[in-house]
Amino acid sequence: MPHFSTPFSGLAHAKKLTKAELIRAIRFMIAAEYEAAQLYVQL
Repeated sequence: MPHFSTPFSGLAHAKKLTKAELIRAIRFMIAAEYEAAQLYVQL
């Protein structure tokens, strides 16, 4: 699990992301931001 105190702790240095992995990661980040915004609206 990455440590949230350092932004680069979860990076894999052994290889670059493939195009599919990069797309999946971006979609996940967008979904996480959208979910966080929805939680803030509910408060």
